[in-house]
Amino acid sequence: MGKAYLLVGFIAGALVGATVGREKITEMLGRPEVQDTWKKANRFVADKAPTLRGFGEAVSDALPTRKAS
Repeated sequence: MGKAYLLVGFIAGALVGATVGREKITEMLGRPEVQDTWKKANRFVADKAPTLRGFGEAVSDALPTRKAS
């Protein structure tokens, strides 16, 4: 019986926590300073994306190849 109460308590806590957490995140994302930081991060990534385009291929070409055994 104790395990059942623990499980019910865990589920109830998760549901309430998820609802409250979602509301807090939505509230936070609407703040102007968060929006400004989000825009700066997007611009940074857009500026660096062309530079990093071939980075993955360059790294994989530089690594030694392994033969299948």
